[in-house]
Amino acid sequence: MSEDSSQDKDLPASERKKQKAREEGDVPRSREFGGGFSMLVAMSVIFLMGPSLLASFQFLVRSSFTFDRQVAFDPSKMASIFVESLTSILFSLFPLILAVVAVSVLANLAVGGINWSTKAIEFKASKLNPIKGLKNIFSVNAVAELTKAIVKSIVIGGVGFYLVISDMGQYSTLAAMGLKAGILKLGQMVAVNMMILCALYFLLTAADVPYQLWRYNKKLKMSFEELKKEHKESDGDPFIKAKIRAIQREMAKRRMMGSIPSADVVVTNPTHYAVAIKYEKEKGRTPVVVAKGTDDLAQRIRDLANESGVPIVESPPLARSLYKHVEVNRAIPDTLFRAVAKVLAYVYSLKNNGESNIELPTENDIPPGMDPGVSPA
Repeated sequence: MSEDSSQDKDLPASERKKQKAREEGDVPRSREFGGGFSMLVAMSVIFLMGPSLLASFQFLVRSSFTFDRQVAFDPSKMASIFVESLTSILFSLFPLILAVVAVSVLANLAVGGINWSTKAIEFKASKLNPIKGLKNIFSVNAVAELTKAIVKSIVIGGVGFYLVISDMGQYSTLAAMGLKAGILKLGQMVAVNMMILCALYFLLTAADVPYQLWRYNKKLKMSFEELKKEHKESDGDPFIKAKIRAIQREMAKRRMMGSIPSADVVVTNPTHYAVAIKYEKEKGRTPVVVAKGTDDLAQRIRDLANESGVPIVESPPLARSLYKHVEVNRAIPDTLFRAVAKVLAYVYSLKNNGESNIELPTENDIPPGMDPGVSPA
């Protein structure tokens, strides 16, 4: 029956749903607040500019109906006088019109802010659904709007009646005044009463703002299933995400294996660990780990190194330490640089001389705590 029926939607709207609603042109608005504020400002401008407006209209009436016999029988001059009079009226009312238009725009933007969206004016067949229209007529919101209208009518009517009754004593004194003074006094009384009624109407319409915000937030409330579905859509399906991560790992592994032929040496455990190191001596860079692996992957690294002619050096403590503390494509840390330098010197000596008398690194070359194969003392 009601558009406000929340069913099991008791969770606050997510930021994504609020943003989507704004993109569709659905933002909280209070037309009553805008109308009440515009009326108050218009009456305030009239109240403040009353004397100048009255003087302008007096001059306008006097000048418009004062002309000689020649003008009265010349249609072209009568049209010119009419245009001048109309221009003078618009010019006199321009501050009032400008104030009302500006305040109307700002008051409507005060609730919901600026939101540019063409979707709000797009044609939707659902708007022509008579059943939905009947539901809106008999909805909780329709009852609330009717209640607000009745309350405003009673309050404004009651206060207006009280103001008229309270001024009855002054009405009798108007007859004793002159015509001009009486009209001026009557205008002041009406202006003050209108200001009071407009201020009261504005206060009543201002109460519509929290109601519209509450109604808007309630309309956007979500059920647990909706929230779960939104998280799934925004974060992605866990199965798909796992598949993507697996593909990314496989691609990274292929890139890693592709860099082994350019390595200078592969340090092994000899069976459980394998770490490929590359050193660009001519560029003066620190040696970098270009590939690493354990067990089956370590075997593949060794096989590819053999096929590519990359030297394989057995140094268990160094292989374990490099695998644990250095990621792929990362430089060798200073703590392991001495051990790696020994391995590179051994390999270069072997390449140049066919043999090498350089001692390979031992456990003593690995700082305490870096070799995972050695239990702490």
